[in-house]
Amino acid sequence: MLRCLAVLALLASPAFADEVDPHRVAVAVNSPISWAAGGAFAISGYVGLTEHQAIRANLAAYQANYTPAAAGATFALTGGDNECPPTGTTFDVGAGWVYFPRKLYSGLSLELGALRRSTPNTDLWCEELTPFETTTHTVTYAARAMIGWSWMLGDHAFIALAVGVSSGRERGREDDRQTDESPIETYLVDHWTTSGETYLRFGAAI
Repeated sequence: MLRCLAVLALLASPAFADEVDPHRVAVAVNSPISWAAGGAFAISGYVGLTEHQAIRANLAAYQANYTPAAAGATFALTGGDNECPPTGTTFDVGAGWVYFPRKLYSGLSLELGALRRSTPNTDLWCEELTPFETTTHTVTYAARAMIGWSWMLGDHAFIALAVGVSSGRERGREDDRQTDESPIETYLVDHWTTSGETYLRFGAAI
């Protein structure tokens, strides 16, 4: 993650500078519908470095069973045929360098960054399957690359949509229990993981 931040600092250096857009600071959130449903909350802060470059910081918290249909917070696309509905909350903290070929917060956007994703208590309850209960406590540090599009609505408001991929190391533990009476078996989690990413933001530039 430190290497990714070093790259961001290089891209923000005077060598990459050009004219700064007057609306250099912006704040954006995910869909309020997601807040009302209790599925996710996310907020992004932007600081414009030049007319075409910005740093985006992102915070997100979303339920483990959140789906793309909710279209709000950044989420990991998980596959497989697991019939157990997951519970618990995932937390994302990230930062990235965003390039806008047209101008800040308008048109095509390309983003490179890093994230920290934690799953402090994601449970899989499987009453008719095994294991009966699985609880994971993991932290992932990953690099992230995204491509998107932003629409300016007047002089200040904008909508941003992006998709991409993250890849990094996930570490922690997994606790399995077959029944209420059986002992908990703990396994170490330490593997490379790759996830699809997306976000939808409604923002205002100052």
